[in-house]
Amino acid sequence: MKLNEKIIELRKSKGMSQVDLADALNLSRQTISKWENGDSSPDISNLSALASLFGVTTDSLLNDQETACTGSYPAWLDHLPSFMKSMIARYGWLYGVKMMISGALFTGMGCLARFMFRKMIFGTFASMDGFDPFSEFDVTAWSVCGTFTSVIIGFGIVIMIIGAVLAYTLKKWGAEKLK
Repeated sequence: MKLNEKIIELRKSKGMSQVDLADALNLSRQTISKWENGDSSPDISNLSALASLFGVTTDSLLNDQETACTGSYPAWLDHLPSFMKSMIARYGWLYGVKMMISGALFTGMGCLARFMFRKMIFGTFASMDGFDPFSEFDVTAWSVCGTFTSVIIGFGIVIMIIGAVLAYTLKKWGAEKLK
C-alpha cells in the first residue's frame, strides 16, 4: 500500500475529514488533498506529525509492504477478566447446582442399572423353586454387575457432594464480592 493510500485509510479510520486532519497538522486542506491524490508527499516533520497523530510509526507509513499484525488486541479484552469475575460472582453457584443434578442423575442411573441387573440375573422370587443349577454363574455375574453399578453410584454421590460444596462456596464468595 502506498503512502497516499495509507493516509486516506488512517484518516478515515480515525473518523477525520481532510479539513480535520489539516487543522490538526496546521496545514491547508489542499495540501492534504495533494498527499492523498499522490501529487505530493509530506516532508519529514509532517510525516512525523502524521505518525504520532495516527499512532503508528514512520516506518509503517513509508513501507509499501503490508506489515504483519503487531500484536495489538481489541480494547474490550482489557475488561474481560473483570467481566468474567463479576459473572462468576453472580452466577457461578449455578454451576455447582448443575453438578449436583448431574451427580443425582448418575446415582439414579446406577440404582436403576443395579435393579435391572438383579432382575436379569436372579429373576423374581416367585420363579425360584429351591434348585438352581446356574447358581455359581449367578454369583459371578452379580459380582461383576454389582461392582459396576456400585462404581456408578459412588461416582454420582461424589459428584453431588462436590457440586454442593462448589455451589455453597461460590454463593458465599459471590455474596461477598457483590457487596
